[in-house]
Amino acid sequence: MMNETGNYTVPLLEHGVYTLTVRRDGFRTVERVGITLSVNALVRLDFTLTLDSLTESVPVTADAPRCRSSFAIGGGQRRSRG
Repeated sequence: MMNETGNYTVPLLEHGVYTLTVRRDGFRTVERVGITLSVNALVRLDFTLTLDSLTESVPVTADAPRCRSSFAIGGGQRRSRG
């Protein structure tokens, strides 16, 4: 359960060894292994979540424009002799 300050409490856990995993969209997952709880223990665990790297891709496809293969050279006139 979360309270008004953002702290979570998990009451009524039996004594033993636990693993706690914290996940949130957009952040890297954090895992604590080997958390030992004894009878009537109050344990505080602080976590710092770091931003996950965002990967975005935008596919772009297009046809290459057609090139003109004809061209003109020079601007002179040609005369026939006759």
